[in-house]
Amino acid sequence: MKKWFTIPSLIQLIITIGFIGFILIEASLASSQLALMELHKQMQRQVGIELSQRLESALQLNQMHYDHIRHKILDLDSQANREPYFTNHIKLYPDIAMTYVGLPDGSFYGARRTSEGMLQVVRNNESTKGC
Repeated sequence: MKKWFTIPSLIQLIITIGFIGFILIEASLASSQLALMELHKQMQRQVGIELSQRLESALQLNQMHYDHIRHKILDLDSQANREPYFTNHIKLYPDIAMTYVGLPDGSFYGARRTSEGMLQVVRNNESTKGC
């Protein structure tokens, strides 16, 4: 007799525990999903701010090049003037890997930071023949 009484009670207990476990797992998953969504939003904001700051630096540097050419501070025809100009400017912007001025004829002059952190003068003009 006790056997039949115990089996229905046991089944009811298992169903109850299973139902409570299911509810707890669902609540935990929903909570985890909300936390992940919030983390994703925070990361998007941080990436947006960082990207905006880097673009602002690049735009400032481009505007500076333009102003210096216009006011004849930067003379692209003078190697003695342009090489220190670009290397000094890239030193001021550690997040920028390369800075240069391109001309309508396809030539350009500038400087870049190598993967080892060294500064390197770059140019493409008639003397380099496009190399």
